Amino acid sequence: MKHIKEEINQILKKADLLKHEKIDETYETPPDPKFGDLASNICFSMSKKLKKSPNDIAEEIVKKIIIPKDSMIEKIEAKAGYLNFFFNYSKIAKISLKKILKEKNYYGFSNVGKGKRVMVEHSQPNPVHPMHIGHSRSTCLGDSLANILNFLNYKTIRSNYMNNTGLQVAKLVTAYQLWGDNKKPVGKPDLWLWEFYVKFHEEAEKNPDIEEKAREILRKFEIEHDKKTTKVWNQVVNWCIEGFKETYKKLKVNFDVYLFENDYRKAGKKNVEKALKKGIAFKSNEGAIVADLEKYGLSSCIILRSDGTGLYATSDLGMTPYKFEKYKLDKSIWVVASAQDLYFKQLFKILDLLGYRWVKNCYHFSYDLVHLPEGKMSSRKGKAVMIDEVIKELVRTILKEVEKKNPELSKEEKNNIAEKIAIGAFKYNILRVEPHKTITFD
Repeated sequence: MKHIKEEINQILKKADLLKHEKIDETYETPPDPKFGDLASNICFSMSKKLKKSPNDIAEEIVKKIIIPKDSMIEKIEAKAGYLNFFFNYSKIAKISLKKILKEKNYYGFSNVGKGKRVMVEHSQPNPVHPMHIGHSRSTCLGDSLANILNFLNYKTIRSNYMNNTGLQVAKLVTAYQLWGDNKKPVGKPDLWLWEFYVKFHEEAEKNPDIEEKAREILRKFEIEHDKKTTKVWNQVVNWCIEGFKETYKKLKVNFDVYLFENDYRKAGKKNVEKALKKGIAFKSNEGAIVADLEKYGLSSCIILRSDGTGLYATSDLGMTPYKFEKYKLDKSIWVVASAQDLYFKQLFKILDLLGYRWVKNCYHFSYDLVHLPEGKMSSRKGKAVMIDEVIKELVRTILKEVEKKNPELSKEEKNNIAEKIAIGAFKYNILRVEPHKTITFD
């Protein structure tokens, strides 16, 4: 684009009217491709000086312009006072391909990230069931973003934040204690545990007392630090993470660090106390601690429950300062669904009010959800498509084609080809949809 603009500048300067004008700052992208690939609004700023309408100036310039024979510009049109430029894509392709062949794997490389450290936090499945197709979006987008930043010479740290505390884990632990009979997982551990998670919600609809039992388990784990509960809790969470790692291995997705929510509860609660002292937060009539954000155009939010147990925000208030200090970060990026847009605005504002200067370098990379044709997925109701199932089906389907086209290959070679194509197809179909658009997965 830089070279294209330089060429346009040279073409336009041959028109007497633009000989001494600054053109670079006037470029913009037209709202519709029918108005060209690039436009300049320079005729509007010249209108007063020349005492002519922008449209007359644009038409006069276009009449005087001669486009060189081998130019990257195909044609220039005057439209409503704008100069609209249409690119010669066959010429641009020829130049680009020569550059790609010359620079090979370094094509597009930039040193913009040299000496800078950035953390990309992505995937973040709750350790209560296998990763469903919805998790593929954060996983693939985050991995791709980390690859791009790494290519731009950033020191990129890939992190996965595990919500290993909270009520949803307490529900799984409760289910395992009620119906698991101290058994070890059979097969893939996260898939095995999902059955208990679904059963908990089915039984809770008939007997609400089970929900209260889960709350009691949470209090035992987080407030009382009961050894027996903690042992079962950590075992269940670790089984789930073992299952996740099997899926990541299939997807060729790696992480440099795993962060666990429970490790930052204590530090988060200290920041909650600090927020209370500074008047950033207040205690509600029910006893919950609430961040007072309405004066900043945001809704207030609870940062500690009335029973003393924490929420996502509690741990994030402890973990985010830890990340910046421990890893000496210049930037931190959270790849999290758009349902949390408001939450991240609230979190960043609280951190700002607490005096953390680096908060200006915190970014929420937002994306929309993945739905099934019949609507939103629900893991607790057993209504979800799991990533492992999709990969298995892809490999099975592709293997048939490989066997048909390459019967002479060994079984190992055929499987290797099918797996590579399956993972490539899977990632491509997730990444090709713009992040802000919903994916309907069939």
